[in-house]
Amino acid sequence: MGKGDGENPPQKFVSDQFFCQLCIFVFMGVSITLSSLSAGMDNGGSFPFPYFISGFLLGIVLLVNLASRWYVVRIVQKKGLTRKNILDALNNTTCGTHIWPWSCRVGMLWCISGSIVTGIGGVNCRIDENKENNSATNDTEVKNTCYYNIEGENAELYKGLAIGLVVMHALSFAYLMLSHCPADSVIDQIKEDPRGNTVKPANNRPAAAPAAGCCYFYKQCTGF
Repeated sequence: MGKGDGENPPQKFVSDQFFCQLCIFVFMGVSITLSSLSAGMDNGGSFPFPYFISGFLLGIVLLVNLASRWYVVRIVQKKGLTRKNILDALNNTTCGTHIWPWSCRVGMLWCISGSIVTGIGGVNCRIDENKENNSATNDTEVKNTCYYNIEGENAELYKGLAIGLVVMHALSFAYLMLSHCPADSVIDQIKEDPRGNTVKPANNRPAAAPAAGCCYFYKQCTGF
C-alpha cells in the first residue's frame, strides 16, 4: 500500500465527511422507512424470519457510524484543520480507532446477512405446488415460501418494499466497505500543511500509524 503526502488540502477531508454524513443519513432514513412500512404485514407464508427488522438494525449501525464521523470532524475543527490533527483524531481517539472502522465492518456483515434473508423471504419466493397422486385421490399441497401472503392484496407492495431493502443493504455495503479504513485516506490523499498555516497549533504528540489490515483499493478512497 503506497504512502505519501497526497495532493489534497486538509479541508477536503472535512468536506468529504460532510458529504458522507449526508449519504449515511439518507441510507439510514430510507432503510428505517422501508422497514416501518413492512412491519405491518402478517406472517402469511412459511418463511420463519421477519426480514423487515434488517432495515431497523442497519439504521442503528449507520447511526453509530454517523456519530463517530461527526465526533472526529468536531475534534479536528476544535484542534485546527491540519493533516497531523486529522491523523491524531483518527488514530488516538476511540471513535476514530474503534467505533468508526468497526461500525463499518459490522455493518458490512449485517448487510450481507440482511440481503440474503430479505431476498429469500421477500423477493425470491413463490408458491410451490407438490402433487401427491394415488389410486384414490389427486391432492395438491400448496406452500407459500414468502414471509407474507403472496396471494394477498398487498403482496406486490410487500415485494417492492423487500426489493428496496435489498437495494439499500447493497448500497450500504459498498459505502461501508469503501470507508472502513479512514486513516489510509488521509495518508494517501491529504498533503502536508503548507508553510505559514494560521490554524491552531497542532498537538505535539506524534500521530500513530494507521491500523493494519485495510483493504488495498481503499487507498484511492477519500472518505466515501
